[in-house]
Parts: sequence; structure tokens; C-alpha cells
Amino acid sequence: MLPKIKYFNFLHSMMRKEADTFLRGVLMGIADIIPGISGGTIALIVGIYERIVGAVNGINVYLVKPLLRLNVRACIYNLKKVDFPFLIPLIAGIAFSILSLSHLISFLLKSFAPITYAFFSGLIFSSAVIICNRIDKVNFYCLALLVGGVVFGSWIVGLTSLYLDHSLPVIFFSGCLAVCAMILPGISGSFILLILNQYECMIDALHYILLDRIISFIAGAILGVLSFARILEILLSRWRRETLSFLVGLMIGSLRLPIQTVVLNMESPIFPILSGIAGAVIAVSMELFSNKLLRA
Repeated sequence: MLPKIKYFNFLHSMMRKEADTFLRGVLMGIADIIPGISGGTIALIVGIYERIVGAVNGINVYLVKPLLRLNVRACIYNLKKVDFPFLIPLIAGIAFSILSLSHLISFLLKSFAPITYAFFSGLIFSSAVIICNRIDKVNFYCLALLVGGVVFGSWIVGLTSLYLDHSLPVIFFSGCLAVCAMILPGISGSFILLILNQYECMIDALHYILLDRIISFIAGAILGVLSFARILEILLSRWRRETLSFLVGLMIGSLRLPIQTVVLNMESPIFPILSGIAGAVIAVSMELFSNKLLRA
């Protein structure tokens, strides 16, 4: 009887963890849909950023490299080393958001843009403060990189759109850049697509299921994420404090876009302010929830 109880407790624990990972993926997917908001920011807020980087890099090391060497046996053998129990529900959550909530988010941005952007501004700013508190022994280099991140993030979101066509090579290149931006907190993959004139194109591709464009984008995204994850893992393993400081700076600098949107479009400051406060409260709640999970 006792082994059965332990088995069911183990299954319950696994299902709870997968459901939690799926929910975090849903939050990341929602952020990735909104221009100016980064899924990487949400990953950093809910405490799974470094695990994502390590898991994606694990795919590169254990699967891609043996496959490029035509060593299929080693590739199959290394499948068990990849963090699939984490990646599968996370990707499922992200995909669920992008496929099912893109029209809802589009409606909110068109009808309630100041309130929506104010909410995420409060969420991001509070999260940046929370993450700063996680960094131990801040030194001069951390402060310099924090300021550098603010400047770089503000510059990125101030770029104007390029008038590129919607050919498959351009979509492939856009997918590569956008997914790298999605990994970085503070830099929105959706905003990068806006700059490259591909955002509406990809929204339409998802809506009308244009497979050639979707496949080209996914191929570019896979190349981008596998190559960029290795760089991030090295930075986080060797210079964790400095890297996190720069990432927090990116988050703060990227606030330029949503704050500008709020200021230029609001009719009354009351609802945007309340929305921003709600975002800050949710950021604190997610931090407390993450700490509770870590202690469990």
C-alpha cells in the first residue's frame, strides 16, 4: 500500500510541476505577442530564465552536434539528457498563448492600449526592482552594465521600422533575430518584427495558416535560439551578476516604448495608474509564489 501512495504522490508532484511550467509558458507567450514586452522578461520574473537557457543549450549539445556529425545513434542515446519534462509543457504554454490569445491581445491593444501597456509597465518595473534584490555583492561593473543595459534597451525600442518585403529569406532572418530578442529580457521579439515590417505578416500567417511563412519563421527561430543560448549560458555561468545587471538594465530601458504609448494615448490617467499598480502587485505576487515553490 505504501509504495502505491508514494507513486501517486510522485505523479501528483510531477503533474503539478508540469501545470506550473505550462502556466509560465502561457504568460511568456502573452508577453511575446505584445510589441514592447519580452517573454524573456516574464521568464526572469518567474525564476525560470536560467533553466530555459540551460535546457535550450542542452538540445544543442546533446542532439544537434551529434546530428551534424551524422551520429544518429549518439543523438538518440542523448535524448534522455535533454530537459524535456520542462521544455515540453513550457513550449506548449507559449504555443497555446500565441495561437489562441493573439486576437484577444490584438483587441486589447487596439481598444485599451494605455491600460494594457500601463499594466505591463508596472509589472516590468516592479520585476526589475525584485531582480535587482536577487543580485548579491553589486560592484562597479554591475552598475556600469546596468546603465549600459538601460541605454541599449531605450535605443532599441526607439528604432524606426524598415520597409522589408515578406519573402521567405527575410522571414527566416526575422525569425532568427526575433527569437534572440525573445530570450533577452527587455527586448521584445514582437517589436523586432515590427521594426523589420514582419509583425502583421506573421499574425496573418498564423490566422490563415500560411505554412510556407510559418515554417520559414520557425526554421530561423530554431537556428537563432540554438546559437544564442550557448552564448547566454557562458555569460551566466562565468559572469552571472554582471549579466543579470545588464539584463535588468534592458528591462528598464525597454519601458520607454510602453510608457510613451500610455502617455500619448491616454484620455484620463486614473485607469492607466490603477492598471500599472495592478501590474506591480502581480509582479510581487509572482515573486512570492516562486519563492513558495522553491521552498516546497
